[in-house]
Amino acid sequence: MPTVLVYVDFLIAPHAQVLAGLEQYRQQHGLNWSIDVRTRSSHPPQPSPDAHVLTIHRRMLDFVKPVSPTRPALCLFGNSDAACHCCITLDGAAFGVLAARHFRDLGLRHAAYIPSHNPKIRQSLAPYYTSFQEACARNDMVLDILPCGSDDGDVALLSTLRSLAKPLGIYCATDGQAAWLLDRCLESNIAVPDDVAILGTSDHPHHCVRRHPTISSIAFPWFLMGHALGLSLHRQMSGIARPDPLPMHPVRVVERESTCFLPPGDPLVAAALSWLQQHLRNPQPLANCAQDLACSVPTLSRRFRAVLGTSVKQVHARLRHREAMRLLTNSRHDLRTIAEACGYADVAALSVAFKRLSGWSPGRWRMAVQAPSA
Repeated sequence: MPTVLVYVDFLIAPHAQVLAGLEQYRQQHGLNWSIDVRTRSSHPPQPSPDAHVLTIHRRMLDFVKPVSPTRPALCLFGNSDAACHCCITLDGAAFGVLAARHFRDLGLRHAAYIPSHNPKIRQSLAPYYTSFQEACARNDMVLDILPCGSDDGDVALLSTLRSLAKPLGIYCATDGQAAWLLDRCLESNIAVPDDVAILGTSDHPHHCVRRHPTISSIAFPWFLMGHALGLSLHRQMSGIARPDPLPMHPVRVVERESTCFLPPGDPLVAAALSWLQQHLRNPQPLANCAQDLACSVPTLSRRFRAVLGTSVKQVHARLRHREAMRLLTNSRHDLRTIAEACGYADVAALSVAFKRLSGWSPGRWRMAVQAPSA
């Protein structure tokens, strides 16, 4: 029976999702693996020569001797080297596009990001911010690049931040940076989210949940990452020492307080948003919403676009998509039932719309967010 050692810093919810994905892969393929999870706090012993080593972060192997030069450890994050091979690649461009879309859906007209002062980190995050910049331009949003933090007490950053138009959405390609930015804003009496909305990346609970306000974040596909570890290990056991990295895409924005805005100040637009949420199955949202709110179609369209920068039809489509995501995550309804509940003509229409807005098929998206319970 092959021994598989999985090294993690500590067991948090995302890491449990990875382990659930790994275990499901093992069960689906009838593999007789003995999986042993080891944390840093448990002072794990060195692995035996015949063990296969997996880890989430490359840094966890700093205190573990390589098992074999022809059988490197497999990791999810970190650079590949002689001792370790990274088995996934994150689609940074897709994260940037999703961040811009989230700010657009909130009705924000101004956005920004903060490049890292570390050249290596700045290079690795370039796809995230380049695509964010391009997506903001496509959505007619004004984008600013903020000064990175420095030893001067972040004076330049905060000065620039105060001078920019508000409300402002700031995308951070790591949750650590998002938490750091939140602390700087609160120390400087910059209101979050009323003045600055903050969006992170990875949905790490230590950064996002243990803060006030809590931080919205684009979730990594943790469960599918566990599947990727299983597939890469399976390939390695079949004789491929360094299997090709598997592409991974963002799942969704986990919305929390840092991007939670109050309804628009325009009472007509606020009423229209409420109406649209309650009438997801309506096939003619613009005309029927205007009729029920006793206004003309041109008036509703003009004021809606002036406040939110988009059309009634586009917002209605996004609300349908959001409800479909909620049902896929929190229910066991089949796709036909979900399509009907969200106002789609059939499963095919649901699939086309869902993939257009998220890049995922409904079934695979459900798999990514609904890990089986232990």
